[in-house]
Amino acid sequence: MFLVGCGGGGGGGGSGNNRPALSSAKDITSFNFSSGVIRQTVIDGSEINVTIDYYSNDKTPIVTTSAKSDYSPKGTISTFGTPVTYTVTAEDLSTKDYQALVKRAIVVSNESDLLNAFDAIGDDNDLTQIDLLITNDI
Repeated sequence: MFLVGCGGGGGGGGSGNNRPALSSAKDITSFNFSSGVIRQTVIDGSEINVTIDYYSNDKTPIVTTSAKSDYSPKGTISTFGTPVTYTVTAEDLSTKDYQALVKRAIVVSNESDLLNAFDAIGDDNDLTQIDLLITNDI
């Protein structure tokens, strides 16, 4: 004798599976730092470009992702100007990779700032990671 159950017990012809679908959302919605001045953050598809104040030493990003998702790696960025790959994992375990590039910028609004900027750049070992943001005609 075999018993065949129809599940759900209440008409309607459903499959009997009342579990909600797992979320597939896996976006980085913001990428910031707790200290230092953020000059610009652009998230474009899977690329993240962040420009922070040159004098900031904060290397620990605050990353916000879609609800019910998580990201890795966590912790500090080892070097400014070097891309870091972040992987966001959705609730349904699907993943999406993001390339984040954090650069430093020196804001120049007068001749004194410009001279200080060249002094700072001269002391830096990696000139490719610094932008000069000129805010006035000098």
